[in-house]
Amino acid sequence: MFTHTMASCALVQQYSSKPATASANKIEEIRERLAKGPSFQDFVQNPENTKEEWAEFDGKLKREKGENERLRLPPWLKTTIPMGKNYAKIKAQLHLPDGGSKHIAETVREIKSVPDFRGDLSCVETIANSNLDVYAHNIETVEKLTPFVRDRRAHYRQTLKVLKEAKRFNPKLITKSSIMLGLGETDAEIEQTMRDLREAEVECLTLGQYMQPTKKHLKVIEYVTPKKFKYWENKGNELGFIYS
Repeated sequence: MFTHTMASCALVQQYSSKPATASANKIEEIRERLAKGPSFQDFVQNPENTKEEWAEFDGKLKREKGENERLRLPPWLKTTIPMGKNYAKIKAQLHLPDGGSKHIAETVREIKSVPDFRGDLSCVETIANSNLDVYAHNIETVEKLTPFVRDRRAHYRQTLKVLKEAKRFNPKLITKSSIMLGLGETDAEIEQTMRDLREAEVECLTLGQYMQPTKKHLKVIEYVTPKKFKYWENKGNELGFIYS
Protein backbone atom coordinates (compact mmCIF):
# COMPACT_ATOMS: atom_id res chain seq x y z
CA MET A 1 0.00 0.00 0.00
CA PHE A 2 1.25 3.50 -0.84
CA THR A 3 1.85 5.68 2.23
CA HIS A 4 4.30 8.30 3.40
CA THR A 5 6.56 5.60 4.91
CA MET A 6 6.41 4.89 8.63
CA ALA A 7 2.93 6.01 9.65
CA SER A 8 1.39 2.57 9.47
CA CYS A 9 4.52 0.55 10.20
CA ALA A 10 5.02 2.42 13.47
CA LEU A 11 1.82 0.79 14.70
CA VAL A 12 3.63 -2.51 15.04
CA GLN A 13 3.65 -3.37 18.72
CA GLN A 14 6.84 -4.23 20.57
CA TYR A 15 7.67 -7.90 20.52
CA SER A 16 8.14 -10.24 23.46
CA SER A 17 11.06 -12.64 23.77
CA LYS A 18 10.44 -14.56 20.53
CA PRO A 19 11.72 -13.39 17.10
CA ALA A 20 9.05 -11.89 14.83
CA THR A 21 9.22 -14.72 12.32
CA ALA A 22 8.71 -17.40 14.99
CA SER A 23 5.03 -16.77 15.51
CA ALA A 24 2.40 -16.95 12.77
CA ASN A 25 -0.19 -15.64 15.21
CA LYS A 26 1.94 -12.57 15.92
CA ILE A 27 2.29 -11.85 12.21
CA GLU A 28 -1.46 -12.09 11.74
CA GLU A 29 -1.94 -9.71 14.67
CA ILE A 30 0.39 -7.20 13.04
CA ARG A 31 -1.42 -7.49 9.71
CA GLU A 32 -4.74 -6.86 11.42
CA ARG A 33 -3.43 -3.74 13.15
CA LEU A 34 -1.94 -2.38 9.94
CA ALA A 35 -5.17 -3.06 8.06
CA LYS A 36 -6.94 -0.72 10.48
CA GLY A 37 -4.39 2.05 9.83
CA PRO A 38 -4.33 4.80 7.15
CA SER A 39 -5.04 3.70 3.60
CA PHE A 40 -3.78 4.99 0.25
CA GLN A 41 -6.99 6.97 -0.03
CA ASP A 42 -6.42 8.63 3.35
CA PHE A 43 -3.08 10.00 2.23
CA VAL A 44 -3.86 11.22 -1.27
CA GLN A 45 -7.55 12.11 -1.32
CA ASN A 46 -8.18 15.77 -2.04
CA PRO A 47 -11.74 16.90 -1.14
CA GLU A 48 -11.84 18.81 -4.43
CA ASN A 49 -11.01 15.71 -6.48
CA THR A 50 -13.14 12.64 -5.87
CA LYS A 51 -12.02 9.14 -6.78
CA GLU A 52 -14.56 9.11 -9.61
CA GLU A 53 -12.71 12.02 -11.23
CA TRP A 54 -9.42 10.12 -11.40
CA ALA A 55 -10.56 8.22 -14.50
CA GLU A 56 -11.36 11.53 -16.23
CA PHE A 57 -7.75 12.73 -16.07
CA ASP A 58 -6.52 13.03 -19.67
CA GLY A 59 -2.97 14.23 -19.02
CA LYS A 60 0.17 12.25 -19.82
CA LEU A 61 1.44 9.94 -17.08
CA LYS A 62 4.85 9.18 -18.60
CA ARG A 63 7.54 11.28 -20.28
CA GLU A 64 8.97 9.83 -23.47
CA LYS A 65 12.72 9.68 -24.06
CA GLY A 66 14.03 13.11 -25.06
CA GLU A 67 11.04 15.05 -23.71
CA ASN A 68 11.88 17.87 -21.29
CA GLU A 69 8.43 19.16 -20.42
CA ARG A 70 7.30 18.42 -16.88
CA LEU A 71 4.28 16.17 -16.43
CA ARG A 72 1.02 17.64 -15.14
CA LEU A 73 0.15 16.44 -11.64
CA PRO A 74 -2.68 13.87 -11.68
CA PRO A 75 -5.64 14.43 -9.32
CA TRP A 76 -4.82 11.55 -6.95
CA LEU A 77 -1.58 13.33 -5.99
CA LYS A 78 -3.03 16.79 -5.40
CA THR A 79 -2.92 17.15 -1.64
CA THR A 80 -1.45 19.57 0.89
CA ILE A 81 1.92 18.53 2.31
CA PRO A 82 2.55 19.72 5.91
CA MET A 83 5.76 21.69 6.49
CA GLY A 84 7.77 22.43 9.63
CA LYS A 85 11.16 23.18 11.18
CA ASN A 86 11.65 19.87 12.97
CA TYR A 87 12.96 18.10 9.85
CA ALA A 88 15.92 20.51 9.62
CA LYS A 89 16.69 20.01 13.32
CA ILE A 90 16.77 16.23 12.93
CA LYS A 91 18.86 16.43 9.75
CA ALA A 92 21.46 18.55 11.59
CA GLN A 93 22.03 15.64 14.00
CA LEU A 94 23.55 13.61 11.16
CA HIS A 95 26.62 15.89 11.18
CA LEU A 96 27.60 14.85 14.73
CA PRO A 97 30.62 12.50 15.11
CA ASP A 98 28.37 9.53 15.88
CA GLY A 99 25.83 10.52 13.23
CA GLY A 100 23.46 11.47 16.02
CA SER A 101 22.91 7.79 16.86
CA LYS A 102 22.90 8.22 20.65
CA HIS A 103 20.56 11.19 20.49
CA ILE A 104 18.27 9.36 18.06
CA ALA A 105 18.37 6.22 20.19
CA GLU A 106 16.93 8.24 23.05
CA THR A 107 14.30 9.66 20.71
CA VAL A 108 13.49 6.21 19.37
CA ARG A 109 12.67 5.04 22.89
CA GLU A 110 9.86 7.58 22.75
CA ILE A 111 8.71 7.63 19.10
CA LYS A 112 9.77 4.20 17.79
CA SER A 113 11.31 5.17 14.41
CA VAL A 114 14.88 5.45 13.01
CA PRO A 115 17.06 6.64 10.05
CA ASP A 116 20.22 5.12 8.49
CA PHE A 117 23.87 5.95 9.32
CA ARG A 118 25.77 5.57 6.03
CA GLY A 119 26.36 1.91 6.73
CA ASP A 120 28.19 2.43 10.04
CA LEU A 121 27.34 -0.86 11.76
CA SER A 122 28.25 0.40 15.23
CA CYS A 123 25.55 3.06 14.87
CA VAL A 124 23.17 0.48 13.42
CA GLU A 125 23.75 -1.72 16.48
CA THR A 126 23.13 1.21 18.84
CA ILE A 127 19.76 1.87 17.24
CA ALA A 128 18.82 -1.79 16.81
CA ASN A 129 19.16 -2.27 20.55
CA SER A 130 17.40 0.97 21.60
CA ASN A 131 14.03 -0.68 22.24
CA LEU A 132 12.44 0.38 18.96
CA ASP A 133 9.84 -1.70 17.14
CA VAL A 134 10.66 -0.92 13.48
CA TYR A 135 14.10 -0.35 11.95
CA ALA A 136 13.35 1.70 8.84
CA HIS A 137 15.99 2.37 6.20
CA ASN A 138 14.90 3.24 2.66
CA ILE A 139 16.52 1.66 -0.36
CA GLU A 140 14.83 4.46 -2.34
CA THR A 141 15.19 3.11 -5.89
CA VAL A 142 16.30 0.17 -8.02
CA GLU A 143 19.97 -0.77 -8.23
CA LYS A 144 20.56 0.64 -11.73
CA LEU A 145 19.27 4.09 -10.80
CA THR A 146 20.91 4.31 -7.37
CA PRO A 147 24.02 6.31 -8.52
CA PHE A 148 21.77 8.92 -10.16
CA VAL A 149 19.03 9.14 -7.53
CA ARG A 150 20.70 8.77 -4.14
CA ASP A 151 23.50 10.60 -2.36
CA ARG A 152 26.86 9.36 -3.65
CA ARG A 153 27.62 8.00 -0.16
CA ALA A 154 24.56 5.73 -0.29
CA HIS A 155 24.81 2.37 -2.01
CA TYR A 156 22.20 -0.22 -2.92
CA ARG A 157 24.10 -3.19 -1.47
CA GLN A 158 25.07 -1.20 1.61
CA THR A 159 21.39 -0.55 2.32
CA LEU A 160 20.61 -4.25 2.08
CA LYS A 161 23.50 -5.03 4.43
CA VAL A 162 22.37 -2.43 6.99
CA LEU A 163 18.86 -3.88 7.05
CA LYS A 164 20.12 -7.45 7.34
CA GLU A 165 22.62 -6.56 10.07
CA ALA A 166 20.00 -4.67 12.07
CA LYS A 167 18.01 -7.90 12.14
CA ARG A 168 21.11 -9.83 13.24
CA PHE A 169 21.79 -7.38 16.06
CA ASN A 170 18.20 -7.70 17.23
CA PRO A 171 16.16 -10.60 15.77
CA LYS A 172 13.00 -9.26 17.43
CA LEU A 173 13.00 -6.17 15.20
CA ILE A 174 10.66 -5.56 12.30
CA THR A 175 12.75 -4.16 9.42
CA LYS A 176 11.19 -1.83 6.88
CA SER A 177 12.20 -0.13 3.64
CA SER A 178 10.68 2.06 0.91
CA ILE A 179 10.95 2.39 -2.85
CA MET A 180 10.17 5.54 -4.85
CA LEU A 181 8.47 4.92 -8.18
CA GLY A 182 8.34 7.14 -11.26
CA LEU A 183 12.07 7.62 -11.91
CA GLY A 184 12.27 5.46 -15.02
CA GLU A 185 12.56 2.05 -13.38
CA THR A 186 11.06 -1.01 -15.06
CA ASP A 187 8.63 -3.48 -13.50
CA ALA A 188 11.30 -6.18 -13.60
CA GLU A 189 13.72 -3.92 -11.70
CA ILE A 190 11.11 -3.10 -9.06
CA GLU A 191 10.33 -6.77 -8.53
CA GLN A 192 14.04 -7.59 -8.26
CA THR A 193 14.46 -4.89 -5.62
CA MET A 194 11.54 -6.34 -3.68
CA ARG A 195 13.11 -9.80 -3.89
CA ASP A 196 16.48 -8.41 -2.73
CA LEU A 197 14.77 -6.83 0.28
CA ARG A 198 13.07 -10.09 1.17
CA GLU A 199 16.41 -11.89 0.87
CA ALA A 200 17.74 -9.36 3.40
CA GLU A 201 14.84 -10.43 5.66
CA VAL A 202 12.98 -7.12 5.33
CA GLU A 203 9.38 -7.65 6.41
CA CYS A 204 7.68 -4.31 5.82
CA LEU A 205 7.71 -2.34 2.55
CA THR A 206 6.12 0.84 1.29
CA LEU A 207 6.13 2.11 -2.28
CA GLY A 208 5.55 5.77 -3.05
CA GLN A 209 5.40 8.20 -5.94
CA TYR A 210 8.57 10.22 -6.52
CA MET A 211 7.79 13.95 -6.51
CA GLN A 212 10.27 16.50 -7.86
CA PRO A 213 10.92 18.80 -4.85
CA THR A 214 12.69 21.60 -6.78
CA LYS A 215 13.67 22.39 -10.38
CA LYS A 216 17.24 21.31 -9.52
CA HIS A 217 16.13 17.77 -8.75
CA LEU A 218 15.39 14.91 -11.14
CA LYS A 219 12.18 15.26 -13.09
CA VAL A 220 9.34 12.80 -12.68
CA ILE A 221 9.48 10.26 -15.49
CA GLU A 222 6.12 8.68 -14.72
CA TYR A 223 3.13 9.15 -12.43
CA VAL A 224 2.10 5.73 -11.19
CA THR A 225 -1.62 5.04 -11.00
CA PRO A 226 -3.46 3.76 -7.90
CA LYS A 227 -4.21 0.57 -9.88
CA LYS A 228 -0.50 -0.04 -10.36
CA PHE A 229 0.20 0.57 -6.67
CA LYS A 230 -2.42 -2.08 -5.92
CA TYR A 231 -0.55 -4.45 -8.23
CA TRP A 232 2.65 -3.90 -6.22
CA GLU A 233 0.77 -4.37 -2.96
CA ASN A 234 -0.39 -7.78 -4.19
CA LYS A 235 3.12 -8.64 -5.40
CA GLY A 236 4.51 -7.73 -1.98
CA ASN A 237 2.00 -10.01 -0.30
CA GLU A 238 2.95 -12.76 -2.72
CA LEU A 239 6.65 -12.36 -1.85
CA GLY A 240 5.93 -12.60 1.86
CA PHE A 241 6.07 -9.03 3.15
CA ILE A 242 4.01 -8.52 6.30
CA TYR A 243 2.97 -5.15 4.89
CA SER A 244 3.32 -3.71 1.39
